[in-house]
Amino acid sequence: VGSYSSEQILSTTHFRLYRSLGGDSQDVARRKLAARQTMFLIFKAIGSLASDPVTPTPNPKVFATALMNADIGTADFEGYRGGTYHKVVRWSFEKQGLYQPSGAPTPVTAPGAPPKVDVYINDGRDGEYGFQPVHWECTNIWNRLSPSAGGGNGVHETPVTGQVNHAYVRVGNRGTTPARNVVVRGYSASPGVGLSWPADWAPMDTPQVTVPGEIPPNGSVIVGPFRWQPRTVGHECLFMEVSADGDLSNIDPATFYPCAVGPTAEWRLVPFDNNIAQRNVIPVPGGGGGGGLLSAFVNRRFLVRNPFDAPARITLTPELPSFLADRDWEVQILRRDSGIAFLMAPGAERWVDVSLRSGQEFSREEILNAGGPMSIRILASADGMTFGGMTYRLDPGMTWAPNEMADGDTSNVEDPEIDATIGTSRFHDVQVPDAAGYETATADPPSAAPPPVTEQQPETDGEAGDLLAQLSSREELRERIHRVTLRRVEIELDDPHEP
Repeated sequence: VGSYSSEQILSTTHFRLYRSLGGDSQDVARRKLAARQTMFLIFKAIGSLASDPVTPTPNPKVFATALMNADIGTADFEGYRGGTYHKVVRWSFEKQGLYQPSGAPTPVTAPGAPPKVDVYINDGRDGEYGFQPVHWECTNIWNRLSPSAGGGNGVHETPVTGQVNHAYVRVGNRGTTPARNVVVRGYSASPGVGLSWPADWAPMDTPQVTVPGEIPPNGSVIVGPFRWQPRTVGHECLFMEVSADGDLSNIDPATFYPCAVGPTAEWRLVPFDNNIAQRNVIPVPGGGGGGGLLSAFVNRRFLVRNPFDAPARITLTPELPSFLADRDWEVQILRRDSGIAFLMAPGAERWVDVSLRSGQEFSREEILNAGGPMSIRILASADGMTFGGMTYRLDPGMTWAPNEMADGDTSNVEDPEIDATIGTSRFHDVQVPDAAGYETATADPPSAAPPPVTEQQPETDGEAGDLLAQLSSREELRERIHRVTLRRVEIELDDPHEP
Protein backbone atom coordinates (compact mmCIF):
# COMPACT_ATOMS: atom_id res chain seq x y z
CA VAL A 1 0.00 0.00 0.00
CA GLY A 2 1.74 3.15 -1.20
CA SER A 3 5.26 3.26 0.25
CA TYR A 4 4.42 1.27 3.39
CA SER A 5 5.76 -2.23 4.01
CA SER A 6 3.44 -5.13 4.75
CA GLU A 7 4.46 -5.16 8.42
CA GLN A 8 3.54 -1.48 8.78
CA ILE A 9 0.19 -2.03 7.10
CA LEU A 10 -0.58 -4.98 9.36
CA SER A 11 0.37 -3.09 12.53
CA THR A 12 -1.78 -0.10 11.60
CA THR A 13 -4.66 -2.47 10.82
CA HIS A 14 -4.35 -3.98 14.28
CA PHE A 15 -4.23 -0.49 15.75
CA ARG A 16 -7.38 0.53 13.85
CA LEU A 17 -9.14 -2.53 15.27
CA TYR A 18 -8.03 -1.60 18.79
CA ARG A 19 -9.25 1.98 18.34
CA SER A 20 -12.66 0.82 17.12
CA LEU A 21 -13.12 -1.61 20.02
CA GLY A 22 -12.55 1.18 22.53
CA GLY A 23 -9.01 2.45 22.10
CA ASP A 24 -10.38 5.88 21.21
CA SER A 25 -12.42 6.07 24.39
CA GLN A 26 -11.76 8.72 27.01
CA ASP A 27 -12.12 6.00 29.66
CA VAL A 28 -8.79 4.41 30.59
CA ALA A 29 -10.62 1.25 31.67
CA ARG A 30 -12.27 0.99 28.26
CA ARG A 31 -8.93 1.42 26.47
CA LYS A 32 -7.38 -1.33 28.60
CA LEU A 33 -10.30 -3.63 27.83
CA ALA A 34 -9.97 -2.95 24.09
CA ALA A 35 -6.25 -3.74 24.26
CA ARG A 36 -6.87 -7.08 25.98
CA GLN A 37 -9.60 -8.05 23.53
CA THR A 38 -7.49 -7.10 20.51
CA MET A 39 -4.46 -9.04 21.73
CA PHE A 40 -6.63 -12.02 22.58
CA LEU A 41 -7.93 -12.16 18.99
CA ILE A 42 -4.42 -11.74 17.52
CA PHE A 43 -2.94 -14.54 19.63
CA LYS A 44 -5.87 -16.84 18.96
CA ALA A 45 -5.72 -16.20 15.20
CA ILE A 46 -1.96 -16.81 15.05
CA GLY A 47 -2.41 -20.02 17.01
CA SER A 48 -5.04 -21.22 14.56
CA LEU A 49 -2.56 -20.82 11.68
CA ALA A 50 0.25 -22.76 13.39
CA SER A 51 1.64 -25.64 11.38
CA ASP A 52 4.56 -28.02 11.62
CA PRO A 53 6.82 -26.91 10.14
CA VAL A 54 5.80 -23.27 10.54
CA THR A 55 4.72 -21.82 7.18
CA PRO A 56 4.33 -18.06 6.74
CA THR A 57 0.98 -16.80 5.48
CA PRO A 58 1.67 -14.65 2.41
CA ASN A 59 -1.98 -13.67 1.82
CA PRO A 60 -3.36 -11.06 4.27
CA LYS A 61 -6.90 -12.24 3.59
CA VAL A 62 -6.00 -15.54 5.23
CA PHE A 63 -4.97 -13.78 8.42
CA ALA A 64 -8.01 -11.46 8.32
CA THR A 65 -10.25 -14.53 8.06
CA ALA A 66 -8.37 -16.17 10.95
CA LEU A 67 -9.03 -13.08 13.11
CA MET A 68 -12.73 -13.14 12.24
CA ASN A 69 -12.94 -16.86 13.01
CA ALA A 70 -11.14 -16.26 16.31
CA ASP A 71 -13.96 -13.92 17.28
CA ILE A 72 -16.77 -16.16 16.09
CA GLY A 73 -15.29 -19.21 17.83
CA THR A 74 -14.95 -17.59 21.27
CA ALA A 75 -17.53 -18.83 23.76
CA ASP A 76 -16.59 -16.37 26.51
CA PHE A 77 -13.48 -14.30 27.18
CA GLU A 78 -13.76 -12.13 30.29
CA GLY A 79 -17.44 -11.50 29.62
CA TYR A 80 -17.05 -10.99 25.88
CA ARG A 81 -19.05 -13.52 23.85
CA GLY A 82 -17.93 -14.43 20.38
CA GLY A 83 -19.51 -13.14 17.19
CA THR A 84 -19.54 -9.48 18.20
CA TYR A 85 -16.32 -8.19 16.60
CA HIS A 86 -15.77 -9.99 13.28
CA LYS A 87 -17.42 -7.23 11.22
CA VAL A 88 -15.13 -4.66 12.82
CA VAL A 89 -12.15 -6.87 11.93
CA ARG A 90 -13.22 -7.03 8.29
CA TRP A 91 -13.80 -3.25 8.18
CA SER A 92 -10.36 -2.54 9.69
CA PHE A 93 -8.63 -4.45 6.88
CA GLU A 94 -10.93 -2.81 4.33
CA LYS A 95 -9.98 0.68 5.48
CA GLN A 96 -6.29 -0.18 5.30
CA GLY A 97 -6.57 -1.19 1.63
CA LEU A 98 -7.49 -4.89 1.59
CA TYR A 99 -10.42 -6.21 -0.49
CA GLN A 100 -9.65 -4.05 -3.53
CA PRO A 101 -12.12 -4.42 -6.43
CA SER A 102 -10.95 -6.25 -9.51
CA GLY A 103 -8.81 -4.03 -11.73
CA ALA A 104 -7.96 -1.55 -8.97
CA PRO A 105 -4.68 0.31 -9.63
CA THR A 106 -1.50 -0.60 -7.82
CA PRO A 107 0.17 0.37 -5.62
CA VAL A 108 -2.93 0.57 -3.44
CA THR A 109 -3.63 4.07 -2.11
CA ALA A 110 -7.34 3.84 -1.28
CA PRO A 111 -9.55 1.82 1.08
CA GLY A 112 -10.87 -1.51 -0.18
CA ALA A 113 -14.43 -2.35 -1.16
CA PRO A 114 -17.16 -3.09 1.38
CA PRO A 115 -18.77 -6.55 1.45
CA LYS A 116 -21.03 -7.46 -1.47
CA VAL A 117 -24.03 -6.98 0.81
CA ASP A 118 -23.78 -4.76 3.89
CA VAL A 119 -27.19 -3.71 5.21
CA TYR A 120 -27.12 -1.24 8.08
CA ILE A 121 -29.09 1.13 10.29
CA ASN A 122 -27.31 4.48 10.31
CA ASP A 123 -26.30 5.55 13.82
CA GLY A 124 -24.29 8.48 12.51
CA ARG A 125 -21.36 6.45 11.17
CA ASP A 126 -22.87 5.65 7.74
CA GLY A 127 -22.55 1.94 8.41
CA GLU A 128 -18.85 2.04 9.33
CA TYR A 129 -17.10 1.18 12.58
CA GLY A 130 -15.22 4.14 14.00
CA PHE A 131 -15.40 4.09 17.79
CA GLN A 132 -18.87 5.05 19.02
CA PRO A 133 -18.77 6.42 22.60
CA VAL A 134 -22.55 6.98 22.66
CA HIS A 135 -24.23 4.00 21.03
CA TRP A 136 -27.85 4.61 22.07
CA GLU A 137 -28.75 7.74 20.06
CA CYS A 138 -29.89 6.30 16.73
CA THR A 139 -32.62 8.61 15.43
CA ASN A 140 -33.14 6.49 12.31
CA ILE A 141 -35.47 4.55 14.59
CA TRP A 142 -38.61 6.48 15.50
CA ASN A 143 -42.18 6.09 16.74
CA ARG A 144 -45.56 7.27 15.46
CA LEU A 145 -48.84 7.19 17.33
CA SER A 146 -50.69 6.15 14.18
CA PRO A 147 -49.52 4.57 10.91
CA SER A 148 -48.13 7.26 8.64
CA ALA A 149 -47.27 7.30 4.95
CA GLY A 150 -43.51 7.25 4.66
CA GLY A 151 -43.26 6.83 8.43
CA GLY A 152 -44.19 10.45 8.99
CA ASN A 153 -40.94 11.59 7.35
CA GLY A 154 -38.94 10.33 10.30
CA VAL A 155 -40.61 12.64 12.83
CA HIS A 156 -40.63 10.95 16.23
CA GLU A 157 -43.66 11.00 18.55
CA THR A 158 -43.41 10.11 22.23
CA PRO A 159 -44.71 6.56 22.83
CA VAL A 160 -47.98 6.31 24.77
CA THR A 161 -48.77 3.38 27.04
CA GLY A 162 -52.14 1.69 26.88
CA GLN A 163 -52.49 1.98 23.13
CA VAL A 164 -50.91 0.65 19.95
CA ASN A 165 -47.88 2.59 18.71
CA HIS A 166 -46.08 2.24 15.39
CA ALA A 167 -42.29 2.08 15.03
CA TYR A 168 -40.25 2.68 11.88
CA VAL A 169 -36.61 2.32 10.87
CA ARG A 170 -34.53 3.36 7.88
CA VAL A 171 -32.29 0.61 6.47
CA GLY A 172 -29.47 1.20 3.99
CA ASN A 173 -27.05 -0.93 1.98
CA ARG A 174 -23.39 0.09 1.71
CA GLY A 175 -22.54 -3.11 -0.17
CA THR A 176 -21.58 -3.43 -3.83
CA THR A 177 -24.59 -5.56 -4.87
CA PRO A 178 -28.34 -5.37 -4.14
CA ALA A 179 -29.52 -6.67 -0.77
CA ARG A 180 -32.18 -9.35 -1.10
CA ASN A 181 -34.55 -11.04 1.35
CA VAL A 182 -34.12 -8.21 3.84
CA VAL A 183 -35.88 -8.85 7.15
CA VAL A 184 -36.09 -6.34 10.02
CA ARG A 185 -37.00 -7.26 13.61
CA GLY A 186 -38.17 -4.78 16.25
CA TYR A 187 -37.94 -4.83 20.05
CA SER A 188 -38.60 -2.58 23.03
CA ALA A 189 -37.32 -2.50 26.61
CA SER A 190 -37.80 -0.56 29.82
CA PRO A 191 -36.14 2.87 29.81
CA GLY A 192 -32.77 2.03 31.26
CA VAL A 193 -29.07 1.28 31.06
CA GLY A 194 -27.14 -1.96 31.43
CA LEU A 195 -29.70 -4.00 29.49
CA SER A 196 -28.81 -7.37 27.95
CA TRP A 197 -29.80 -9.40 24.94
CA PRO A 198 -32.09 -11.34 24.75
CA ALA A 199 -33.78 -11.19 28.16
CA ASP A 200 -34.51 -7.45 28.25
CA TRP A 201 -35.64 -6.97 24.68
CA ALA A 202 -39.31 -7.84 24.08
CA PRO A 203 -40.35 -8.45 20.45
CA MET A 204 -42.89 -5.95 19.19
CA ASP A 205 -46.43 -7.06 18.38
CA THR A 206 -45.26 -6.99 14.76
CA PRO A 207 -42.06 -8.95 15.43
CA GLN A 208 -40.62 -8.61 11.93
CA VAL A 209 -41.20 -6.97 8.58
CA THR A 210 -39.89 -8.30 5.26
CA VAL A 211 -38.72 -5.62 2.83
CA PRO A 212 -40.33 -6.09 -0.60
CA GLY A 213 -37.88 -6.23 -3.50
CA GLU A 214 -34.25 -5.22 -3.07
CA ILE A 215 -32.19 -2.46 -1.51
CA PRO A 216 -29.70 -1.28 -4.16
CA PRO A 217 -26.08 -0.37 -3.36
CA ASN A 218 -25.98 2.99 -1.55
CA GLY A 219 -29.78 2.92 -1.36
CA SER A 220 -32.11 2.93 1.64
CA VAL A 221 -35.74 2.21 2.50
CA ILE A 222 -38.09 2.99 5.39
CA VAL A 223 -39.36 -0.18 7.01
CA GLY A 224 -42.54 -0.38 9.12
CA PRO A 225 -44.88 0.07 10.76
CA PHE A 226 -44.07 -2.25 13.67
CA ARG A 227 -47.11 -2.36 15.94
CA TRP A 228 -46.20 -2.35 19.63
CA GLN A 229 -47.58 -1.34 23.03
CA PRO A 230 -45.26 0.32 25.54
CA ARG A 231 -45.44 -1.25 28.99
CA THR A 232 -43.61 1.43 31.00
CA VAL A 233 -44.15 5.18 31.23
CA GLY A 234 -40.90 7.04 30.62
CA HIS A 235 -40.19 6.43 26.93
CA GLU A 236 -39.09 2.83 26.43
CA CYS A 237 -35.89 1.98 24.57
CA LEU A 238 -36.31 0.91 20.95
CA PHE A 239 -34.07 -1.67 19.34
CA MET A 240 -33.95 -2.82 15.70
CA GLU A 241 -31.95 -5.44 13.82
CA VAL A 242 -31.77 -6.21 10.10
CA SER A 243 -30.60 -9.30 8.20
CA ALA A 244 -30.28 -10.07 4.49
CA ASP A 245 -28.89 -12.82 2.29
CA GLY A 246 -25.13 -12.71 2.84
CA ASP A 247 -25.30 -10.36 5.83
CA LEU A 248 -27.01 -11.61 8.96
CA SER A 249 -27.10 -9.57 12.15
CA ASN A 250 -24.87 -10.87 14.92
CA ILE A 251 -27.95 -11.85 16.96
CA ASP A 252 -29.76 -13.59 14.11
CA PRO A 253 -30.58 -17.09 15.39
CA ALA A 254 -29.33 -18.57 12.12
CA THR A 255 -25.75 -17.54 13.01
CA PHE A 256 -25.54 -19.66 16.18
CA TYR A 257 -23.00 -17.12 17.45
CA PRO A 258 -22.35 -17.11 21.21
CA CYS A 259 -23.44 -13.45 21.35
CA ALA A 260 -26.75 -14.37 19.67
CA VAL A 261 -27.46 -16.94 22.38
CA GLY A 262 -26.48 -14.45 25.09
CA PRO A 263 -26.67 -13.07 27.57
CA THR A 264 -24.84 -10.23 25.81
CA ALA A 265 -24.72 -6.72 27.23
CA GLU A 266 -26.06 -4.11 24.80
CA TRP A 267 -22.86 -2.04 24.98
CA ARG A 268 -20.86 -5.04 23.77
CA LEU A 269 -23.30 -5.65 20.93
CA VAL A 270 -24.82 -2.50 19.41
CA PRO A 271 -21.68 -0.47 18.49
CA PHE A 272 -19.98 -3.38 16.71
CA ASP A 273 -22.72 -4.48 14.30
CA ASN A 274 -24.19 -1.99 11.84
CA ASN A 275 -27.18 -4.35 11.46
CA ILE A 276 -28.26 -3.37 14.99
CA ALA A 277 -29.26 0.00 16.41
CA GLN A 278 -30.76 1.38 19.60
CA ARG A 279 -32.74 4.48 20.49
CA ASN A 280 -32.68 5.86 24.05
CA VAL A 281 -33.41 9.41 22.87
CA ILE A 282 -36.34 11.12 24.60
CA PRO A 283 -37.63 14.42 23.18
CA VAL A 284 -38.23 17.07 25.86
CA PRO A 285 -39.74 20.55 25.44
CA GLY A 286 -37.35 23.18 24.18
CA GLY A 287 -39.97 25.60 22.92
CA GLY A 288 -41.79 26.34 26.16
CA GLY A 289 -39.06 28.02 28.17
CA GLY A 290 -37.94 26.79 31.55
CA GLY A 291 -41.38 25.71 32.67
CA GLY A 292 -41.88 23.53 29.61
CA LEU A 293 -38.52 21.82 30.08
CA LEU A 294 -39.17 21.21 33.78
CA SER A 295 -42.55 19.66 32.98
CA ALA A 296 -40.78 16.77 31.21
CA PHE A 297 -38.88 15.83 34.37
CA VAL A 298 -41.82 15.33 36.72
CA ASN A 299 -41.60 11.71 37.92
CA ARG A 300 -38.89 11.03 35.34
CA ARG A 301 -37.01 7.82 36.14
CA PHE A 302 -35.06 5.04 34.50
CA LEU A 303 -33.70 1.61 35.31
CA VAL A 304 -30.03 1.04 36.15
CA ARG A 305 -28.57 -2.44 36.06
CA ASN A 306 -25.06 -3.74 36.61
CA PRO A 307 -24.42 -5.72 33.38
CA PHE A 308 -21.15 -7.21 34.59
CA ASP A 309 -20.39 -10.59 36.17
CA ALA A 310 -18.82 -8.98 39.25
CA PRO A 311 -19.79 -6.28 41.75
CA ALA A 312 -19.17 -2.80 40.36
CA ARG A 313 -19.27 0.80 41.48
CA ILE A 314 -21.89 2.33 39.22
CA THR A 315 -21.59 6.05 38.60
CA LEU A 316 -24.28 8.19 36.98
CA THR A 317 -22.87 11.41 35.56
CA PRO A 318 -25.07 14.14 34.07
CA GLU A 319 -24.03 16.17 31.02
CA LEU A 320 -25.72 19.44 30.21
CA PRO A 321 -25.43 21.29 26.90
CA SER A 322 -23.48 24.52 27.33
CA PHE A 323 -26.66 26.46 26.54
CA LEU A 324 -28.19 25.29 29.84
CA ALA A 325 -24.98 25.02 31.85
CA ASP A 326 -24.12 28.65 31.09
CA ARG A 327 -27.55 29.59 32.44
CA ASP A 328 -26.91 27.73 35.72
CA TRP A 329 -29.26 24.82 35.11
CA GLU A 330 -28.41 21.58 36.90
CA VAL A 331 -29.38 17.93 36.66
CA GLN A 332 -30.29 16.17 39.89
CA ILE A 333 -30.17 12.39 40.22
CA LEU A 334 -31.92 11.04 43.29
CA ARG A 335 -32.10 14.71 44.39
CA ARG A 336 -28.32 15.09 44.28
CA ASP A 337 -26.34 17.42 42.06
CA SER A 338 -23.17 16.48 40.19
CA GLY A 339 -23.93 12.78 39.85
CA ILE A 340 -24.15 9.83 42.18
CA ALA A 341 -22.34 6.54 42.71
CA PHE A 342 -23.31 3.30 44.42
CA LEU A 343 -22.17 -0.31 44.60
CA MET A 344 -24.23 -2.94 42.79
CA ALA A 345 -24.02 -6.71 42.80
CA PRO A 346 -23.79 -8.56 39.45
CA GLY A 347 -27.11 -8.23 37.66
CA ALA A 348 -28.59 -6.04 40.41
CA GLU A 349 -30.91 -3.24 39.36
CA ARG A 350 -32.61 -0.17 40.76
CA TRP A 351 -34.81 2.66 39.52
CA VAL A 352 -33.44 6.18 39.82
CA ASP A 353 -35.21 9.53 39.62
CA VAL A 354 -33.82 12.34 37.49
CA SER A 355 -34.95 15.96 37.71
CA LEU A 356 -33.77 19.46 36.85
CA ARG A 357 -33.01 22.51 38.94
CA SER A 358 -33.77 25.59 36.88
CA GLY A 359 -31.41 28.42 36.17
CA GLN A 360 -32.05 31.43 33.98
CA GLU A 361 -35.13 31.52 31.80
CA PHE A 362 -34.77 31.02 28.04
CA SER A 363 -36.93 31.26 24.94
CA ARG A 364 -37.63 29.12 21.92
CA GLU A 365 -35.85 31.66 19.74
CA GLU A 366 -32.70 31.36 21.82
CA ILE A 367 -32.80 27.58 21.44
CA LEU A 368 -33.14 27.91 17.66
CA ASN A 369 -30.41 30.53 17.42
CA ALA A 370 -28.02 28.31 19.41
CA GLY A 371 -28.01 25.89 16.47
CA GLY A 372 -27.62 22.11 16.37
CA PRO A 373 -29.29 19.48 18.54
CA MET A 374 -28.98 20.01 22.29
CA SER A 375 -29.17 17.05 24.64
CA ILE A 376 -29.13 16.36 28.35
CA ARG A 377 -27.33 13.09 28.94
CA ILE A 378 -27.00 10.77 31.91
CA LEU A 379 -23.90 8.61 31.43
CA ALA A 380 -23.65 5.30 33.31
CA SER A 381 -20.23 3.85 34.05
CA ALA A 382 -18.97 0.85 35.99
CA ASP A 383 -15.60 1.19 37.70
CA GLY A 384 -14.73 4.04 35.36
CA MET A 385 -15.97 2.51 32.10
CA THR A 386 -19.05 3.97 30.37
CA PHE A 387 -21.55 1.29 29.36
CA GLY A 388 -24.73 3.19 28.55
CA GLY A 389 -26.86 6.23 29.12
CA MET A 390 -30.10 8.10 28.64
CA THR A 391 -30.46 11.10 26.34
CA TYR A 392 -33.09 13.85 26.65
CA ARG A 393 -33.04 15.98 23.49
CA LEU A 394 -34.50 19.48 23.52
CA ASP A 395 -37.15 19.88 20.81
CA PRO A 396 -37.90 23.55 19.92
CA GLY A 397 -41.22 22.43 18.44
CA MET A 398 -42.42 21.03 21.78
CA THR A 399 -43.71 23.47 24.40
CA TRP A 400 -44.88 21.12 27.16
CA ALA A 401 -44.38 17.51 28.23
CA PRO A 402 -46.59 15.22 26.13
CA ASN A 403 -48.98 12.76 27.70
CA GLU A 404 -47.48 9.26 27.92
CA MET A 405 -50.62 7.38 29.05
CA ALA A 406 -53.64 6.71 26.86
CA ASP A 407 -56.08 7.21 29.76
CA GLY A 408 -54.43 10.37 31.09
CA ASP A 409 -54.83 14.02 30.31
CA THR A 410 -52.07 16.01 28.69
CA SER A 411 -50.15 17.85 31.39
CA ASN A 412 -50.59 21.61 31.58
CA VAL A 413 -49.43 24.61 33.54
CA GLU A 414 -52.24 24.19 36.07
CA ASP A 415 -51.10 20.69 37.05
CA PRO A 416 -50.34 21.05 40.80
CA GLU A 417 -47.58 18.42 40.70
CA ILE A 418 -45.79 20.16 37.86
CA ASP A 419 -46.33 23.54 39.49
CA ALA A 420 -44.80 22.22 42.72
CA THR A 421 -41.82 20.80 40.84
CA ILE A 422 -41.21 24.09 39.06
CA GLY A 423 -41.52 26.01 42.29
CA THR A 424 -39.20 23.70 44.23
CA SER A 425 -36.59 23.75 41.48
CA ARG A 426 -36.35 27.54 41.81
CA PHE A 427 -35.49 27.41 45.51
CA HIS A 428 -32.00 28.38 46.54
CA ASP A 429 -29.87 25.27 47.15
CA VAL A 430 -27.51 25.10 50.11
CA GLN A 431 -24.95 22.38 49.33
CA VAL A 432 -24.05 20.02 52.17
CA PRO A 433 -21.11 17.71 51.34
CA ASP A 434 -21.84 14.11 52.26
CA ALA A 435 -19.47 11.36 53.33
CA ALA A 436 -18.95 10.11 49.78
CA GLY A 437 -17.93 13.49 48.40
CA TYR A 438 -21.20 14.18 46.62
CA GLU A 439 -23.52 17.06 47.38
CA THR A 440 -27.00 16.91 48.88
CA ALA A 441 -29.34 19.81 48.15
CA THR A 442 -31.45 21.30 50.92
CA ALA A 443 -34.14 23.81 49.99
CA ASP A 444 -34.84 27.14 51.66
CA PRO A 445 -38.02 29.16 51.03
CA PRO A 446 -37.64 31.37 47.94
CA SER A 447 -37.78 34.57 49.98
CA ALA A 448 -35.09 33.52 52.43
CA ALA A 449 -31.41 34.17 51.83
CA PRO A 450 -28.82 31.70 53.18
CA PRO A 451 -28.07 32.71 56.80
CA PRO A 452 -24.61 34.19 57.47
CA VAL A 453 -22.33 31.77 59.24
CA THR A 454 -21.56 34.31 61.98
CA GLU A 455 -25.20 34.41 63.10
CA GLN A 456 -25.21 30.65 63.75
CA GLN A 457 -28.85 30.39 62.79
CA PRO A 458 -30.20 26.87 62.95
CA GLU A 459 -30.10 25.29 59.49
CA THR A 460 -33.28 23.34 60.01
CA ASP A 461 -35.03 23.70 56.66
CA GLY A 462 -35.35 21.01 54.01
CA GLU A 463 -33.82 17.60 54.70
CA ALA A 464 -32.32 18.73 58.02
CA GLY A 465 -35.70 19.94 59.24
CA ASP A 466 -37.36 16.71 58.17
CA LEU A 467 -34.73 14.74 60.06
CA LEU A 468 -35.13 16.80 63.25
CA ALA A 469 -38.88 16.53 63.07
CA GLN A 470 -38.56 12.74 63.07
CA LEU A 471 -36.01 12.73 65.89
CA SER A 472 -37.87 15.06 68.26
CA SER A 473 -41.20 16.84 68.47
CA ARG A 474 -39.99 19.19 71.20
CA GLU A 475 -39.81 22.68 69.69
CA GLU A 476 -37.60 24.01 72.48
CA LEU A 477 -35.00 21.33 71.73
CA ARG A 478 -34.98 22.17 68.05
CA GLU A 479 -34.46 25.86 68.83
CA ARG A 480 -31.25 25.02 70.73
CA ILE A 481 -29.69 23.32 67.69
CA HIS A 482 -27.34 25.64 65.80
CA ARG A 483 -25.81 23.35 63.18
CA VAL A 484 -26.71 20.11 61.47
CA THR A 485 -24.22 18.07 59.46
CA LEU A 486 -25.74 15.54 57.08
CA ARG A 487 -23.78 12.52 56.00
CA ARG A 488 -25.17 9.98 53.60
CA VAL A 489 -25.31 6.30 54.44
CA GLU A 490 -26.87 4.13 51.74
CA ILE A 491 -28.66 0.89 52.54
CA GLU A 492 -30.08 -0.96 49.55
CA LEU A 493 -33.09 -3.21 50.12
CA ASP A 494 -35.11 -5.12 47.57
CA ASP A 495 -38.52 -3.51 47.20
CA PRO A 496 -41.18 -6.05 46.21
CA HIS A 497 -43.36 -3.18 44.98
CA GLU A 498 -40.67 -1.66 42.72
CA PRO A 499 -41.81 -1.79 39.09
